[in-house]
Amino acid sequence: MRTLLIPGGVAVLAIVVNHLLTAPDDKHGALWPVFLATAFFLYLWWLVALVFDLVFVWHRYIRNSKKNFKVTCTREWRQQMYR
Repeated sequence: MRTLLIPGGVAVLAIVVNHLLTAPDDKHGALWPVFLATAFFLYLWWLVALVFDLVFVWHRYIRNSKKNFKVTCTREWRQQMYR
């Protein structure tokens, strides 16, 4: 996840610094909300990436696993019942 979070954080930081350097001094307010919003954005991005990884692993390896005997028996029973 660092592969996406680090460049994303650098990009957000570059946009904020660019805005601060190009804006007149009297036009920008306090900076703490910007840094708080950036931290919140990066935290949500990390959380979404983590949930996506867990869902992908669940669907790919656990849900479609053929070695889960109980699930396999239930599928076969259901197929025989509804034929």
